[in-house]
Amino acid sequence: MNQEIILPLLVPIITAILSIVFRKREKIRDYISFTGSLFYLVSVLLLSSKVFSSGAVSYQAGGWPAPFGITLVADHLSVLMLLLTASVSLAVNLYSWGYIDGQGKKSGYYSFLHFMLAGMSGAFVTGDLFNLFVMFEVVLMSSYAMVAYSGTGRSLFTSLKYVVLNLIGSSLMLIAIGGLYSVTGTLNMADMAVVLSEGNINMIPVLGLSMILFCVFATKSGLVPFHFWAPPVYSNSPPPASALMAGISKKVGIYAVVRIYITVLSGAKIPETALILAGEPLNLVTGYLVGFTAVATVLLGGISAVNRQNFDELLAYSSVGQIGFIYMPVSLAMISGNQTFLIAALVYLVAHGLAKPALFMISGMIERMTGTSGLEDLGGLSESAFTLSAALFVSLFSLVGIPPLLGFFAKMLAFSVPVTSGNFFLLGIMLIGALFTLVYSSKAWLEIFFGQPVEYDKSRISRKEALSVIILAVMILVLGVNFEPVYQFTEQAAYSAANTEKYVETVLGGIK
Repeated sequence: MNQEIILPLLVPIITAILSIVFRKREKIRDYISFTGSLFYLVSVLLLSSKVFSSGAVSYQAGGWPAPFGITLVADHLSVLMLLLTASVSLAVNLYSWGYIDGQGKKSGYYSFLHFMLAGMSGAFVTGDLFNLFVMFEVVLMSSYAMVAYSGTGRSLFTSLKYVVLNLIGSSLMLIAIGGLYSVTGTLNMADMAVVLSEGNINMIPVLGLSMILFCVFATKSGLVPFHFWAPPVYSNSPPPASALMAGISKKVGIYAVVRIYITVLSGAKIPETALILAGEPLNLVTGYLVGFTAVATVLLGGISAVNRQNFDELLAYSSVGQIGFIYMPVSLAMISGNQTFLIAALVYLVAHGLAKPALFMISGMIERMTGTSGLEDLGGLSESAFTLSAALFVSLFSLVGIPPLLGFFAKMLAFSVPVTSGNFFLLGIMLIGALFTLVYSSKAWLEIFFGQPVEYDKSRISRKEALSVIILAVMILVLGVNFEPVYQFTEQAAYSAANTEKYVETVLGGIK
């Protein structure tokens, strides 16, 4: 029956409910949340074991057969995203235990945290477009509250803008999904892949609706020109919330692009009656659009990060630029149909998903110790905060691509994609983006840990906060030193994403 696929959804929901029930019981509230994160990791490991041993699995909720019921699907791509989410969420929860004050926990911080995990898990395993929309909304509703957690006027205003923007995005997503249903007659993604590959429907509205859907996913991911919400949200949210949103929540949009445009729409073709690109794969149009926005994202994010004098803002704009490095290989995979390009994108996704949460949490620790995150007001912490200094070095320079850190292999694979495809324009953009990364990373490192020492109070941060960033830094180092299993895993995930036939067979069985 493959009930293991339900556990990553149920565990966070149960933990969120228990966090509400015991929100005023200080002695057990933190333990409930942290234990819930541990059980969430165990549930993901159980599902991973099932997928590794049996291949892709599906589950039909309520016993209704596909494509009529609610379908849950887990393959290597889903499991990769879930493992990344579970690892980061465990560190974030440990950090929150030490960082978030008692009043914040009583106000439901842990509940929103675990509801966000449930939404992200659901997005990674859902098999139909409408439930993908539902899971996006669960993630967004939780993130609204976490952005506004501090209660300051600035954070509330940022949260309000975030709400308005995402309400527009959600409306467009619902319109696009409804339009695709009216054209294809199904919401089940496997069934939709079959219908589109047969070519018996009008592909012109499918092309237009898929473009609307991409704009929504680009907004969720923070791609230029839909990125403007990301820097203020990340720089004004509490560090654990920024860590989870920048590290994992953004990746939900990337996952949706890969799953829908490479798994579901790969067999669709532009009709012969079209004025341009007649008979070509529909994803060719999306691929060029993804590539164009990725180029703009790398350049604008890098330039903006270099010019920041606040560490939080530098990390926020860096988050924008780094997403472009993930989308460039994705765009070339869409254009060429070469699934090996996806490996580079997924390795970079994992490397960024570990480094960026660590950096936001380290930034929060620095601000707690010194009372500021302004780079010009910091200095000399290397002499007195060696552990923090080492964790920042590993996380920051993993983004740069220093061996033997995981980011080195991510950068190496990302650069190999335009070389292999002969696209030297994208290679040049990547080189410029890498130079920007080196400049702002070196700037932050030198400003914070060298120069004239500043006053600090190490007692303001807890051991739990320090341990959380050490966990992520060690993972970055260990996965870099032992990179071969990471490559094999991402290779299987890329194959799962590109193997539409296997996905359809997993969900629909003998139905063709």
